[in-house]
Amino acid sequence: MGLALVGCAALARSPHSAQLVGRWRAEAADTGCWVVDRFPDGRYAKKQYLDFDMAKPAELTLEWGHWEIRGGKYVEIIEGATSPTLAKFAGTPVARPILHVTPERFTIEVETYPRSEARERDTRPLRKLPTDAPEGEKKKKVIDTITPALQAVPPWVLGSTS
Repeated sequence: MGLALVGCAALARSPHSAQLVGRWRAEAADTGCWVVDRFPDGRYAKKQYLDFDMAKPAELTLEWGHWEIRGGKYVEIIEGATSPTLAKFAGTPVARPILHVTPERFTIEVETYPRSEARERDTRPLRKLPTDAPEGEKKKKVIDTITPALQAVPPWVLGSTS
């Protein structure tokens, strides 16, 4: 499994971006869940349980790139991913409307549904944090895309603790 690597210039920063710096954990949904570290310089690193296609096995993935807030939307640009599913989105900005931001909770709209993140206090390196399957998905086959690609993942992603 190859990694997608796309160059990305530093993104412009919104004055509201500071609220999102740090570690966050998404609430579980049928499509998966994630833990993300957002850095003040606009980088992000994300570990996730991803169920992008209900007819295929789920994936444990690492992804990294840049983020910003632009025009009331949260924007991520993937630079690299251990998952071939996510790698095909590398270099393409994904913008999601922001529904709510507080120092402890962040909610965006994903395909007409709200997805919330809460502050995560666990300070272990990102790759060591659990990203368990949602309750209804516990018996689904899961492919680990992280372990085979560890040598190609940037060190700042592997050791990420924001």
